[in-house]
Amino acid sequence: MSHGKNRLKIRVLRALQRGWLNPPTICTLVGFFPIRAMYSYLLRLHRWGLLERRRDSRGLLLYRLSKRGFERLEWLRENGF
Repeated sequence: MSHGKNRLKIRVLRALQRGWLNPPTICTLVGFFPIRAMYSYLLRLHRWGLLERRRDSRGLLLYRLSKRGFERLEWLRENGF
């Protein structure tokens, strides 16, 4: 894996250590826009099993790290990414 491909992944996974967050909040924390692109990226990470996903009482999507996501973040850190 290249360092460039993992840069955004690391920033997103680190942000999601805070708990359940919505995509606009994640965009603000990691400095990534447009928001629509973040929705697609988060869905990809969810499909890879790195994130859990749910809806809040208003129906808005929320994401947080899964166990596998924590493990991947640790692996990335240990391998110098």
